[in-house]
Amino acid sequence: MRGSPIIATDAVKRKNYFHCKGEELAGALTDAFELPAWAGRLLALLEMHGETWVVGGWVRDSLLGREPGDVDIACSLPVAQTASILEKAGQTIIPVGMAHGTVATLFEGNLVEITSFRRDGAYSDGRHPDTVMPASGIEEDLARRDFTVNSMAWHPERGLKDPFGGQADLMAGVIRCTGEPALRLKEDALRILRALRFAAKLDFSIEPETASALHYLSPDIAKLSRERIFAELDGLLCTPSPGWILLEYGDVIGTVIPEVIPCITCPQTTKYHIYDVWEHICHTVDASPARRTVRWAAMLHDIGKPETHFQTDGVSHFYGHAKAGEAISRRVAADLRFPRSLADTVPLLVRHHDDPVAADRKAINRMIGRLGGNPDAFMDLCDLKVADALAHAPEYRGRAEQAVQLKEFLAEMLAQHEPFAIKDLAVNGKDLMELGFTPGPGMGAALKALFEAVRDGKLPNERAALIAAAAQLR
Repeated sequence: MRGSPIIATDAVKRKNYFHCKGEELAGALTDAFELPAWAGRLLALLEMHGETWVVGGWVRDSLLGREPGDVDIACSLPVAQTASILEKAGQTIIPVGMAHGTVATLFEGNLVEITSFRRDGAYSDGRHPDTVMPASGIEEDLARRDFTVNSMAWHPERGLKDPFGGQADLMAGVIRCTGEPALRLKEDALRILRALRFAAKLDFSIEPETASALHYLSPDIAKLSRERIFAELDGLLCTPSPGWILLEYGDVIGTVIPEVIPCITCPQTTKYHIYDVWEHICHTVDASPARRTVRWAAMLHDIGKPETHFQTDGVSHFYGHAKAGEAISRRVAADLRFPRSLADTVPLLVRHHDDPVAADRKAINRMIGRLGGNPDAFMDLCDLKVADALAHAPEYRGRAEQAVQLKEFLAEMLAQHEPFAIKDLAVNGKDLMELGFTPGPGMGAALKALFEAVRDGKLPNERAALIAAAAQLR
């Protein structure tokens, strides 16, 4: 999957993310880390009372040469003492997470979490530790974290603390559980999906023992809230090239979306295809732009094929697969608690992804109407059509050019301020009331008739022309 004509990755460029490599890395850490001035002042404040480190993603991304995100801090102080120090310094405390040893604060206007060194008790619910106990030091605290690349700490004077080989795994491009993989994933099933997201985000491989545990323990994902599952899958799908992860871990995705499983073994023995259904889906995802709506539609666009599949003379047919896929997409959207706009749009894109659309204003307007009058959704549909075409057999990828032409045609229509819904008309209900219409079905029918006339090119979208036409409808 990786390195295919459609799914191109940057694994060979990974070493360029680093400021240096091999033995040179240790000597250049000062250059790799650029701690914000406010974070340096926070470290200095806490260091007056105990041992303090920057931990987690900020350390990882700094070593990768990426723009680091939030600064998270671990310290040896009890949580109550940390809160007291901050309050005495005039800082705002956010009382969330203190029961688990974390203080959130707006330090000089910057949101930061400070966690006391801790070790976790048993995870009886497969998500949260039953108890949290003080750790003996930073190394014991790092030992409880999910992956080696996230189990490093840094201090501007003491340098890098890396007891589990996270630095080496960064250089090798590997996601590896900290400690025993099965134990680490059994503690918190969300780590299964996090591993996939991190691997896709960083374009890292997954270490074999960790990979084996991911497959074996994937049923534990059922313990998670649907909102957390959606957040991780959404993050995975919006990485630059998640296709290879989807292909290699389709069984894991299938624990969340069961309809994926039959896609993995569903053949496409037609002249148009060179992949089975799931591999075609994975290629389509990678060929699509990394926008949430398009990526979800790409992953679900052919999910109705297995239930509609039959063969005649050894040739596969999938009549009605788009309609079946729409129904599945609506179930997935409801189950995973999609945001409203996503839940409304994705099933429509799945339903119409295979529909032909002529490159003329009438056909485009009609399709936009089927998509809820949303021209942005039509742009998404065109991008889905391009990606779908690029995942076909090479000699049948020409439909991608047709979809690009549709986007260009729509751009011209947008520039000319053409209406795509009744709300875009140059008149509204108030204008019709002045003509003697009363609110109700009659006014609605008149507005609909005006819109259809404009859409079909029979009337210009100009107030005077529409008023005159509306007067004839009285």
